[in-house]
Amino acid sequence: MIQENPLGYIIEIAKGLEKVLEKNVWENTGVTHTDAKLLMAIRYGPDASQVEIAEALRVSPAAVSRQIKKLVEKKYIIQKIKKESRRESEISLTNLGIETEKKVQKYLEMTLTNILHAVDGISPRTVEELLQVREALSGNINPIFQNMKSELKKQNN
Repeated sequence: MIQENPLGYIIEIAKGLEKVLEKNVWENTGVTHTDAKLLMAIRYGPDASQVEIAEALRVSPAAVSRQIKKLVEKKYIIQKIKKESRRESEISLTNLGIETEKKVQKYLEMTLTNILHAVDGISPRTVEELLQVREALSGNINPIFQNMKSELKKQNN
């Protein structure tokens, strides 16, 4: 029952929400969920290596490399080989990439706002539990995404 295990219920809601977001990101922004995560990783971790991005996204470096190639072809990002180390590259968003990442952010914020309105009346304790669940689900998160919190706070102020 919900009252007996509210944390379990919240985890199930979070899992369902991620599935909904995966499907709806494409419909509302024109990029896949995977594209959106990589665009956000590049924006919030502009100096991160491909290995760091892979760790943050919990995928293999090869998967990140393939995704970068795809986003370069779609003109969302630019990849330049570093002069000092030909094995490393600099990755940055193009104007299209910046515009698209902003659309993704706006969509995610709108979705979160709608969810918060839908669950209006949830107790502060439940909100705290939800935040703990989020932290637990992203326990191995890379500093790339830790910067997201401060960026979002700056945008909201």
